[in-house]
Amino acid sequence: FAHPNVFAMQEACQWLWSRFEAIQEEMKSVEGVRLLELYCGFGAHTVPLSRSPAVRSVIAVELDKRLADTAQKNCALNGVAEKVTVIEGDAGVAGQKACEGAAAFDVLLVDPPRSGLDCNVRQMAASGGFQHLLYISCGRHALIRDLKELRPYFDVSDVVAMDLFPLTDHVEHLVHLVRRSTAASFKPAVGGKARDWLCECGNLVFSRNVIR
Repeated sequence: FAHPNVFAMQEACQWLWSRFEAIQEEMKSVEGVRLLELYCGFGAHTVPLSRSPAVRSVIAVELDKRLADTAQKNCALNGVAEKVTVIEGDAGVAGQKACEGAAAFDVLLVDPPRSGLDCNVRQMAASGGFQHLLYISCGRHALIRDLKELRPYFDVSDVVAMDLFPLTDHVEHLVHLVRRSTAASFKPAVGGKARDWLCECGNLVFSRNVIR
């Protein structure tokens, strides 16, 4: 899947940039936050975010072998291969294994297909140590279902709706969820320079023949 609307992609990355800046500030982390990304595709978010000084390391999971291979190639082309580990596998299974490893994650980023999160990912998000969950949704009905499931554990800090295709019902939602134990002290920042570092990622390889 390749995003057809470059302006919407830039705005989405601008929003993600501001979220990670705010999370890093809240954590008072000089080295940056540790990110687990599920449904990473060919690295459309992985590569730009890994170039952000607010992100220390990324483990990115993708089920489709073609996309996982392309994500690895994109990371190498853009000089971030040392910062990113791409894992081919099911989001719930591979994500859970990553969480059981030595490194803990501060942020969970998900960009699922229109059907939304599967039950294993929802359970992992609810019970894991993530203080922040960033949810990119292209299926609003699945998003409503998932938010209801996650409501006992997370509060919504911010929501952005993006009209990808005017005069159609295809709307993408970007949601920042903060674990309830953290939400009271979290104060999101505004701003960032996403366009500056996004435009530097000119070596992205697109997989055109994959349907999500």
